[in-house]
Amino acid sequence: MSDGTAAVDAAVRRFYAYRVAMGAGFTSSFLVAFLAARDVSFTAVGVGIAALSVVNVVGEVPAGYVGDRWGRRLSMLLASATYAVIGVGWLVARTAPAVVALYALSGVAVSFQSGAASSWLYETLAEFDATERYSAVAGRSLSLLRWTQVVTTLVGAGLFVLAPTYPFVASALAGVVALAVTWTLPATERFRDDGERDRSSDEVEDGPGGERVGPLAAVRAMRTFVRKPAVRTMLAFSGAFASAIVVAGRYVQPVVDRAVRADGLAVASVDVPGVVVLGVVGATYTAASALVVDQADALESRVGRGPAIAGTYGTCAVAMLAPAAAWYGPVPLVTAAAVAAVGFQSLPSVASVLRDAYLHEHAPSLTRATTMSAVALALSLVRLPVVLAGGVLADALSPAAAVVGAGASALLVGAGIVAVDGPLTVASTDGTDASENTNASENTNASENTNASENEGGETESTAD
Repeated sequence: MSDGTAAVDAAVRRFYAYRVAMGAGFTSSFLVAFLAARDVSFTAVGVGIAALSVVNVVGEVPAGYVGDRWGRRLSMLLASATYAVIGVGWLVARTAPAVVALYALSGVAVSFQSGAASSWLYETLAEFDATERYSAVAGRSLSLLRWTQVVTTLVGAGLFVLAPTYPFVASALAGVVALAVTWTLPATERFRDDGERDRSSDEVEDGPGGERVGPLAAVRAMRTFVRKPAVRTMLAFSGAFASAIVVAGRYVQPVVDRAVRADGLAVASVDVPGVVVLGVVGATYTAASALVVDQADALESRVGRGPAIAGTYGTCAVAMLAPAAAWYGPVPLVTAAAVAAVGFQSLPSVASVLRDAYLHEHAPSLTRATTMSAVALALSLVRLPVVLAGGVLADALSPAAAVVGAGASALLVGAGIVAVDGPLTVASTDGTDASENTNASENTNASENTNASENEGGETESTAD
């Protein structure tokens, strides 16, 4: 094994450890139901999620600039520290303003992490000419994150039964551990203090023109990136489905919880609390996600990147329609909701890995984190009205109606985008969009001609994805 191979493998292992540390989900499967039990309205939850999106809109580009100027790892450290604070906050939140404030703080954490983590991975692989490993490594890292979520989701449900405060304390402690693990990640080459150059100083140049990487240069790179036709199509399509997934993920929890309370659920003559059912459902779809995301690279090789993205998102939206089977058929609502949750929560990570690989190939190198943060910003703008509408619909009709409405809306909007713009395209081997080959000079950034490779974050997974 060469020194270069050993070095990149060591860096990848540390990234895997980072993903595991960030994967703790002790409260994720019952958070909304927990808040509802504290008399927090679904509208307040919707406003909180919208506040998260607003903070993304305001903070994404500045956070991305922090990553481009002072290093990806610093941005990731700030995100880890913020998540630790949020874990404590959910423990004491009992009012709508507190819930909205914590969701907004979550937006800060998402902003710092969204472009930085994927940029760190891509640039670390690029140092060793190993960018072809991006999809495989990113998929494996998300798989490890999901398996961590499986374990912590089940543990969190058990801790909740013992005492409602326990899973929130565990979540805060997990944030501290994540902070320590993030600190062990090596800085990427541009931000390494090796005595050869300080790429975080004002002397950094952006491309052959010698332009400083200042705020204006970052904004220009961001604007050029999002104006690419194929990038716009990808953002619009993925934004529609990702927004629907966020809404459905929030309101499927109270659907399951209310169904268990109304109809009861017994296993071996033992009544099962709703929080345990939520924990099992969450563990199931997270385990399914861990299995399928590890195959993202293989799926791309088999059917192509565009069809893989469209197919996985479309399947998610169809799964959201499952609760309607309880309205018009003999299927119990708790069963229909559980099937929906497993379906639409297990596949988005596959689409996000492939989408990120696609977008990284289009982004300029020196403003990578800012550009990818612009992607998260665009997705947040799309998500904002959707989550507000979801909260209002859940209060006016029911949480189940919000889940079904989100899926139906995503299918209609996605079909419209494909009808207008055509099928999702992939990057050609020269770094330009397949649809732009006839006039590439009008759509590529000058700095991309020397280094056309990049990606996008999210998901979020935060969050957002």
